[in-house]
Order: sequence, then structure tokens, then C-alpha cells
Amino acid sequence: MVKGVHDLMEWVTEDPYDEDVFQELEERVAEEEEIQRLNPDPFRATTPRDTEVLKGEIEIGVIPQNGGRYGFSVESLREHVLCIGRPKGGKTTLIRSLLAWILEHTPDVHILILERKQEFTELAGLPDTDLRVIRLGDLRLNPLRPPDGIAPQMWLSVFTQLLVDFLDILSASSGYLLTSAMELLGYCGVQQDSSKPWPHLGDLCKYMKAQKHFPASNAARHRDTSMNRLEYLLNSLPGVFECSQGLDASVLLKTNTLILLDGVPSLMVQNFLIALIAMQAFLYRVTMEGHQERLANILVFDEASPFFRKIEEMRPKPTSLSVLLAQARSYGIGIVAASQYATELSPSLLADTATKILVGGAGRTEDTKLLAGTRPTTCEQRDVMLKNNTSGHAFVADPRHSHLIECVADWPKLPPALSQGEVKARSEAAAAAFGFRVDPVSSALYTPVAPPRPKSAPKSNGQNPTQNAKTETKMPATEATLLVVLRSVAANGFKKHVDRGLELGIAGAKLSALVKSMEAQGLICTYKVPGKGRPPRDLYEVTELGCQQIGVEKPRLKGKGSYLHQFYQCRVSNHFKKQGYSADIEGRAGDKNVDVLVTHPTTGECIAVEIELNAETSDNFMENIVKDLAADRVGSLICLVEKRDGAERVLDHAKAAGIEEDGKRFKVDLVCDYIEEGKA
Repeated sequence: MVKGVHDLMEWVTEDPYDEDVFQELEERVAEEEEIQRLNPDPFRATTPRDTEVLKGEIEIGVIPQNGGRYGFSVESLREHVLCIGRPKGGKTTLIRSLLAWILEHTPDVHILILERKQEFTELAGLPDTDLRVIRLGDLRLNPLRPPDGIAPQMWLSVFTQLLVDFLDILSASSGYLLTSAMELLGYCGVQQDSSKPWPHLGDLCKYMKAQKHFPASNAARHRDTSMNRLEYLLNSLPGVFECSQGLDASVLLKTNTLILLDGVPSLMVQNFLIALIAMQAFLYRVTMEGHQERLANILVFDEASPFFRKIEEMRPKPTSLSVLLAQARSYGIGIVAASQYATELSPSLLADTATKILVGGAGRTEDTKLLAGTRPTTCEQRDVMLKNNTSGHAFVADPRHSHLIECVADWPKLPPALSQGEVKARSEAAAAAFGFRVDPVSSALYTPVAPPRPKSAPKSNGQNPTQNAKTETKMPATEATLLVVLRSVAANGFKKHVDRGLELGIAGAKLSALVKSMEAQGLICTYKVPGKGRPPRDLYEVTELGCQQIGVEKPRLKGKGSYLHQFYQCRVSNHFKKQGYSADIEGRAGDKNVDVLVTHPTTGECIAVEIELNAETSDNFMENIVKDLAADRVGSLICLVEKRDGAERVLDHAKAAGIEEDGKRFKVDLVCDYIEEGKA
């Protein structure tokens, strides 16, 4: 409505006989009618006439249809806010505006900002505020030390679950990691006396490395997988995880803190860090303070899409952060999240955020349609939303009103962003205020104990080396034959048992006994390769210990995953090459690698081949399928499995993801149909 009409109407109410006011009002109304006729506003009819309905303490901007102010109430933030929009559309600026008001007017509500791009440091310059700024290099975290009041086993189970969610560690390895961590806490005695120095991730790595497991056993594999993830964290963030005390969740919840994570090159590590800090704060509130009647804390996720992805909803168990999102409001924690793409977000995030804001235009048309679908909207209103790309121009789905609200945000005047020198000074001050300490546990605890000397070992008894050599027994014939078989296996691990026996001149029963002996000694690992219409064949992998016995280096197959997975990659690649295709193991399609990428040399037909092993089924397998099919160069995809039941499981997951097997674009086959005979 034209500016001033509300004032004129109030004057008419006070003095209904003032002709000048009446004339001015008529002119203004006529002008408004002309504007609406030439350029009608589809949001005018659905905007509330009462300007008080959408007011709040935290003012965001003005509603153009009625001139009223739009804002949030502080308590409404408990129900969570989701802000979506294109880059440079104003998402971060809108959140900064909201947080600036909180910092200046509500000292009893504390903010934790977990951000990746250093776009919130302006808030640290606000007068009379106490926002702590800490860089990643000055941060100290001890994932093994639980927040006060939480049982170590409960917290360590959460920690290992975060490794499953964000670092792709499998459940069996996470169970081994949990057991090892509990054993280490028992050795250090911190469960009985929490004042003792707590072990950290570096100590846990040393402890697991000192454990002796039979080579190629399940325990050895789980240990190696766990150490691989822990060493990756330690190498990515030197010093951050090697702290006895670490960040105290109880202190964190009582301060305003900005944690800068832009120094982590790996998005995977960033996600793990943010989830670790958020879960510590949440569990402390749940365990020690219980339900809250008012808003006490705000968690800010400036880039929420990596945490709440639609693909995560397909997992049989919810992730830790999805549980936090669903329960946080009951414990006085509100979440403010931002993302560029709403259509990639999980349904739980869209359902659990009461207020949704599209600001500055959407990144994709589907994002606008998704927000419009939360309220009854007309085609004209959707058209206006799609054409909008003005920074700060927002459309809001607010639980206080049944239709979408148009709002023009007015940005606050914030101080300039901190310089790098100011960030450094504030970060060091924050580290001192948090009281980080580095108290390593004595390394003697993790020193491997040398195995006792066998009783049958020969002693020198003063004899010279020549006499000792004479007393040594010669290698038994059986042991020499075992090495012959081991060399044969190293040359070809997939030869038929009968053919190998004929080649070596060893009877079948004796050859089987030698193979079992090598496996028991940890010289080889055996895998079962299913066949079509025949029993499974054995595939042998010579271990590092076995290669040492015959004096050769362990051969490396091209590919990723287990030895069996790499074997299948090589064989499938050979299968397509014999048909005239070119086949690349771990070929690039879009933004990821494919197990085998097959291309026809003349037509350019491109086929992505993904191999799923029953023993290695990972939660993100269907995500790989979806990404492969979305790649521009991929025309079709073949998913290879070992058994029929594996094919049925893949088809069920594919159907849940909206992918139908049509035999052209997507199909599931048995891997035995694609294995060529020959040398591994």
C-alpha cells in the first residue's frame, strides 16, 4: 500500500469532517489502485491485515504489502530456523542480523557458531558483547573424555558412531575401537580417579598398535581400519586431538563462542568436528540439566547440507545429528541452519524446522517449489518467487500464518570483520580462557612386551658360530614343499585346485592340507568366489608375512577396497576389454570414481560398473549409484553382486531411492558372469 495511507486513515478516524484529508486519501487510494492494476501483487491478498500478527523482538525487515514489521520472537527460535537461497543472496547476512540482536539483548541465551568461511567475525566487534573467537589451530578436543556426568561407555559409543557417520568406518571396526578405548581408560585408571590425566587419540593409536593379533584375522583388520581413521584425524589436525583436558561442554554452553573451521581442507573432517562439538554440548544438557522451559542455547550450522542429506534417511539407523535435531528443543536448544539446496536436505530437517526462509532467490527451481509447497500458493505467487533474485528479498513460511509472507530485510550496521591479526589475538585469549592443557600419558604404558623366548630355542653354551651352525636342523621336506606351494599361489591365486596339484605334482588331499597350514600360519588369506552353476572357487591372497617367507614384494592390484574387491575390478575390466571396450578401474565420472568405467571406442557409449560385496555393504552404496547415474557421461549402470540375495537387497534400496531396474539405464547382475579365466 502507498506510503502514508495508514496515517491518513487514522486522521479520518479522528476528524471525519476534514475534507482535505479525505481528498488526499482518495488520491492515494486511486494511485494504489492504478499500481495494482498495472502490476498486481499476488501476495497482497494473502498478507495478514493485522500488522501485529508477525511482529517480534528480533526485527528482520518490512512486509511491503501492509508496511508492517516482520520479526521473530526469541522463544520461536526453539522450534528451529532454516534459511535457504542462492550464494550471495543474503542467508549469512540474515543470520548475522538475528545473532547480533541476541548478543546485544539476551545475555541469558548463549550462541555457538560452527562456521567454515570466516563470515561471522563482525559479531565479535559489537559493543558490550563477549563473543569468543577461536581458530582451529588453537582448539583442543579430547574425544575420549566424556562431558561431566556422562558415563565413558555412553560417550565413547557416540564418538564411534560419529566415525561411522562421517568417516565411513564400518560397524565391526567401530566395535573394536570402542572396546580398545574402554580398555585404555581402564589401564589409565581415569574411571576410578577422573583427576588423573586422560588419554587422548594419540595415546589410543599407540595402545592399539601395541596389541598383538594374528595376521589377517578379523581383529587385525578391525585394528588397522580403526588406526587408519584415527591417524587420518591426527595428521589432518596436528595437536587438536592430543590434549588431556580439551573443550569443556559445560563451559561452552555458558559462553558465546565462534569456532572457525576454515583451516580444515577436508570437508569430511570438518563435518566430524562440528558433529563432535555439537553432540558433546547436547548430551551434557540432556544428562546434567534436563528439560528446559525456555531457550538457553542456539547452535548455528552455516552450511547444513553435509549433515542432513536426503540419502542419510535411507540408513536403517538415524544419525546422531538427526537425533539431536529432533530432541534439541526439549532441552532449550534452538538450531539455525542455512543451505543453498533445499531439495538435497533430509525430510527430517525440513519437518523439524518450524520457520523456513527463502532469501535472495533459490539456487535451483526445485528449491523454490519445495518452499512454496509448504503453504497454499498460487501460480502467480510461485512465478514471483522464481523471478526474485534480489539480495535480502525473502519469502517466509512462518507457523504464525497460513500463507507465505514476503519480507524485505533491512541489514544492521555491523562493525567491520576482524583482521587476521585480531582473529589470532582473540583466539589465543579464548584458548587461555578455556584452560586447555596438554598432559600426555606416559608412553611406557604402550610399549609392546617382547615375547618370551621359546624353551626349545638353541643356546650357544660358549660354542662358536661354526658349531652353532652344525647344530641347526635342516628344513623339513614338508616345509620346503609348503614354500613351493606358496610361490605357486603368489604367481596365480585363482588357479583351480586340480590344475595346481597337477602342475606341482602334489596329490589333492596333501595340497589341501598344505593350503590349510599356510592359512593357519597367516601366510595366505582365502576368499570364496561364487560360480555360475558350480561350487565357489578359492581365491588366495599372499599376506605380507607370506611374501617375506618367499622373499618377494607383495603384488598390488589396481583398484580400491579389499583384495577380493580389487580382484573383481581387474577381472570385470578384462571381461569388457575382450569385447572391444576400453575399461578404466576407478575411472572418473562426474565428481567421483567408479569401480570400473567402460567406454565403447566408436560409439562413445559409457557404462558405469559398481561392485557390491555382501561382506562389505556400506551405508553410502546407493549414494554412489545415484551420483553415477547423475554424471553426464554415464549412459547406463551395472551393479554387480555375488549372490542372488544381494541382488534383491540392491533392488530394494534402488526402489527406495526412486531407481527402477529397466535393463538399459540400470540393472543388477551376478559378478560371476563377468569374470574371465586367466592369471589374477
